[in-house]
Amino acid sequence: MTYASTEKVLEIAQLLHKNHLMKSGKKYFGHCIRVAEIAEEFYWKSFGSGRIDGPAVLQLELVKQVAYLHDALEDRCDEEALVTLGVNSEVIKAVKILSKTKGQDYFEYLRGVKGHSLARI
Repeated sequence: MTYASTEKVLEIAQLLHKNHLMKSGKKYFGHCIRVAEIAEEFYWKSFGSGRIDGPAVLQLELVKQVAYLHDALEDRCDEEALVTLGVNSEVIKAVKILSKTKGQDYFEYLRGVKGHSLARI
C-alpha cells in the first residue's frame, strides 16, 4: 500500500487547522510545525554519533507526520478521514495514542505513549 508523503501529511495538517487559532490568537498550525521541529531535533539526538541509515531516515519521516497530526483526532477529524487521505496506519495509531480521551487516566495515557515508538518521541 502506498501512503501519503510527509509533504502531503503537512498539507493535510495545514487544511485541518486552517481556521484554528490558539488562545493567543496565533494560527494553531504554527504549533504543529514547532512540535515537528522539536521531534526531529530529539530524534537526531537519540542517535548520538551513531551511523544513520535509510530506515532511520524513513522513521524520521513518520515521526514528523505524527508531529504534524498530533492533535488532529482530538478536535479536527476522525480516524477514518485520515485513512481515506492515505495517512500511514502506524502514524494514525501513534496519533490515536497521543489523543487524550475524556476520563482517561493520566498514567494510562502515559503508558500508551511510552509503549509506542512514534508516539513517545
